[in-house]
Amino acid sequence: MLKINETITNDGYIGANGSAEVNMSDIFTELINSAGTYCERYASDLLYEIDSIKEAMQNRENYLAYIGIRLNGVDGTNFIKSRINHSSCNYEPNCYLRLYKFTIVFDDDERTIIADLSRISEYDAIHELL
Repeated sequence: MLKINETITNDGYIGANGSAEVNMSDIFTELINSAGTYCERYASDLLYEIDSIKEAMQNRENYLAYIGIRLNGVDGTNFIKSRINHSSCNYEPNCYLRLYKFTIVFDDDERTIIADLSRISEYDAIHELL
């Protein structure tokens, strides 16, 4: 599993039919392993985040998401931001056991795709989201 500030990068390409072709196995494996290891319940919430990533890939949209793994589930960008804004993590020590930043960047001119998953700290998330 990734340590803080480590990144998985996958390069891909835009196929002849316009589809996004990038192998996401190691990125999805990191997220699935993390949710399976650290969530005591609601680990399946990760499927919503994976669906959003797949939708962005199909639509060939640049995409940025934050994914938080905690004892009671998996949170996406909006919920992480809400928890940070309302200081709800103050009531739950080590609120996020794992935090990730995921990006997809499409370059239509070069017909390339770069997908990155980075593990970040809560400090990084607070400063990037607020």
